[in-house]
Amino acid sequence: MKDGQSISPDTINITETIKNENDAPTDLLYEQTLELIFNEGLKVVKVSTVQHHFRIGYNRAANIIEKIRNSN
Repeated sequence: MKDGQSISPDTINITETIKNENDAPTDLLYEQTLELIFNEGLKVVKVSTVQHHFRIGYNRAANIIEKIRNSN
C-alpha cells in the first residue's frame, strides 16, 4: 500500500467485521483500529492516521489497514 492510500467505511462493513470475530485477526491494534473507525465515524482512514493515533510505524499501520480491507 502506498502512502496516501486509504480505506473508507463505505467500502467495508465495519459492523459485520466486528461481528465475525472468528474470521478477524486477533491483533489488538487491528481491533482498536476498527473501534477507532467506528467510534469516530471516520469516512476515510489513511495509514498516517493509524500511525499517529497508535504511534506505530508505517509498515504496521499499512498491514492493519490491509487486513481490514481484505477481511470482507
